[in-house]
Amino acid sequence: MLKPIQRMVELAESEREESDAAYFNSLMYLGEMVTKLTVLGLLAATTDDRDRNRYRIEHTLVRANGIGDWTKALNDILMGPVNQSMHDSAQPTTRSLIRRDGIDSWQATALSNLDDCFAPLNLEPNPRKTNPKATDWFDAFTKLRNGTRAHGAPRVAALGDACPHLRRSIETILSNVPIFTLPWAYLRRNLSGKYRVTNWGEPEDTLESLRRSSDQTFTEGVYVALGGLSGIRQVPLISSNPECSALWISNGGFSENAYEMLCYITNDKQKRPSGEYLTAPEQLPLSETEGLGVLGSRGQTFTNLPNLSTPYVSRPEIEAELKKQLADAQRHFVVTLTGPGGIGKTSTAIHVVSQLLESESCPYDVVVWFSARDIDLTERGPKRVQPKGVSIDDFATEYANLIGPANKYTKTRERAQHFARELTEAENGATLFIFDNFETMTSQLEAFRWLDDRVRGPNKVLITSRENHFTGDYGVSVPGMTEDEAEELIVKTAGPLGIAQNIDSQSIIQESNGHPYIIKLLLGELAKGNRGKPDRIIASQEQALASLFERSYGRLSPAAQRVFLTLCSWRSSVPDLVVEAVMMTSFMRTSEERIDVQEAIREAIRSSFVEEFYDEKSDMSELSVPLTARLFGEKKLEVSEHRVPIYTDRDFLQMLGAQSLSSIADHKRRISQFFGSIASRVAGDSLKIDEVHPVVEYVARRYPYAWFLLSELYQELGGDYGQQEEESLLQYVQGMGDSEVPKAVAWRLIADIRAKRDDRRAELDALSQICRQPGTDLYMLSAAANDINNRLRFYDLQQDEKQVLLRDVLRPLQEHTNEMNGTDWSRLAWLQVHLGEENAALESARKGLEREPYNDYCLRFMRRFGGAQ
Repeated sequence: MLKPIQRMVELAESEREESDAAYFNSLMYLGEMVTKLTVLGLLAATTDDRDRNRYRIEHTLVRANGIGDWTKALNDILMGPVNQSMHDSAQPTTRSLIRRDGIDSWQATALSNLDDCFAPLNLEPNPRKTNPKATDWFDAFTKLRNGTRAHGAPRVAALGDACPHLRRSIETILSNVPIFTLPWAYLRRNLSGKYRVTNWGEPEDTLESLRRSSDQTFTEGVYVALGGLSGIRQVPLISSNPECSALWISNGGFSENAYEMLCYITNDKQKRPSGEYLTAPEQLPLSETEGLGVLGSRGQTFTNLPNLSTPYVSRPEIEAELKKQLADAQRHFVVTLTGPGGIGKTSTAIHVVSQLLESESCPYDVVVWFSARDIDLTERGPKRVQPKGVSIDDFATEYANLIGPANKYTKTRERAQHFARELTEAENGATLFIFDNFETMTSQLEAFRWLDDRVRGPNKVLITSRENHFTGDYGVSVPGMTEDEAEELIVKTAGPLGIAQNIDSQSIIQESNGHPYIIKLLLGELAKGNRGKPDRIIASQEQALASLFERSYGRLSPAAQRVFLTLCSWRSSVPDLVVEAVMMTSFMRTSEERIDVQEAIREAIRSSFVEEFYDEKSDMSELSVPLTARLFGEKKLEVSEHRVPIYTDRDFLQMLGAQSLSSIADHKRRISQFFGSIASRVAGDSLKIDEVHPVVEYVARRYPYAWFLLSELYQELGGDYGQQEEESLLQYVQGMGDSEVPKAVAWRLIADIRAKRDDRRAELDALSQICRQPGTDLYMLSAAANDINNRLRFYDLQQDEKQVLLRDVLRPLQEHTNEMNGTDWSRLAWLQVHLGEENAALESARKGLEREPYNDYCLRFMRRFGGAQ
């Protein structure tokens, strides 16, 4: 038995001890819960079609204030057009509910027990049926509910007489309706992308696999498993907590803002936003980019390609790349055109394909356009439209109707098989199949794989989509318009609106980030007299922002959502390695799972929520969020469960200082500022070094200069941080270092640290390392030689160690003999003495005196070692 139902049964049994009235009411609540779960479980097993039959039923149920509306919906699902899209695994339930199995069947038993409740409650009995079906039970239960809880006042004794019959009747339904034997579970995606799976019954392999995989995208909620990954279907109009101790089901009370959800187990109520159910279920108008209803001739090709409905602004670079791929019939058989909503993918595809059709070298005999668009982005805002198709079956039907002959394939399976053959064999000649707005298709990953497995040259598939989780054989990305392109769009749009004068084009382009639809919205608002700042105008377009981003946002992994919202919390670009560092540390604090932060960032970039600006010279990237996406994200952030940790992470990012877009020089400046801010906060006791260490260490692993900055941070702290300072410097010299801070400088600092703790052997090694670094100047070489000579006066090494050490110092110093002054020559002479090379040492001292006849160091050396000379 499913866990929520089991909890309700246990609750009813506990109420039994209290009174017959309480027990009866609990059983009635259980019956209502069973009715609604039956309806919603079957509804989950269907997919919405282009006529929106599933949406029509949901639209009714979300407004249903009585159980009778649910029973009518059940009959609609079982007998109406939505049943045509029912998953095979739900068919046993469908058959069990409409089949008549005779007087000895479980259906008859359930109905008979229910009928036995009517007499003691003084209700008019149901007509006896010799061959009932299970749906008769739901009709009878509705009558019982309305005759007692809604419109009756039965006595307690009568309720006690009815309870045993009612309990047995409900138990029979629960034991025999197959929908309750299928696996149900509550899914919640963890930050890692894997899922927390709370099974309502026995574990099921496909659901359990989600604990280990992050490849699939399911929004949080209750699901029923119908077989395979494609059969995991979310149950609408219900919600649960992860422990499944409560289950809320739609309970009417619909308004333009919210509808009511009731938990039968706890009697708690919730309000859910009603926005997605405000659109009337009647048929919507067709999209302005829907393909033509028949194949017509254009050039030497037959096509149903739609015409562009608005003036087109040429985008040469994208057009050239896309045209090159479409004109090549020998490779890249699946091409994707991706970018944010409203960025111009559809218009670019139509324009490029139109040019191809008009050229003499067009490689296609047929071009077929399929549209899954469900929203037209107009200057007056987003408008819902009827998609031409939302599944492969829909497009197979459309293709069969276009190609003809009419009614040749009468069954859905036959049309799908014909469509598959056409993709593979090109029976009508080389064909370009175009699927527009692919992201709105049901089971889009399954549909993509279906197409990818079947298409063969010389055929080709072009997919336009807001999402690029799959790129086919070749992917073309559509970014915002260039400044010149955006200027042309403004001119073409503003003229017909009568607002060509007094337009601040630069402000519009900058605030829209070259997004063509946002530009059109801004111009539309200006035409209405709205003269506010562009960012405020965009922020007020909540419906437009939701249309552009809501669907794609819901498909982001929780980790990618967290990255996006964190970047939205501060209006600045941020070096990617700092984002990685901050997010890695944050995830370590808030999650027990290992999170792939780099993949989360890449996902946010692929989905066009975050932009990346890469600098080849520094091999570093800056991340920023376009204005439109940020305004959407700010609204999401206000209601996010991760709001508090996100603002904590933002505090770290703000230490970088604000920047619109950094150059290579800025990276060093900003990261230096980052470490400076940390040092200041640590010194002021507003931040503990242990709290920030994982962040700065992560930055340093990607950006070696940060190790040097980290050593400076520890040096400023003083006290007991000498070892950490030395370790940071050692990490710096082991890496690539930095041209502005030579490694010799770092070794000098390491030598000083070792000197402070009186570790002479280690200090000598660090001093010799100064001399071993390429490009070390004479000043540092001479100073290191002097320190080594002084240390060897009091700390003697074995001769073989001394040989190795001093040779490393001697060779680079001797390369600078033309530059050396008398003091430098004296230091070289002392090195040679320590090596036992006294004759060479005397020669060095003489050369020092030749350079500086009165150099005191050389004169003293000669008095000690030169004798009468």
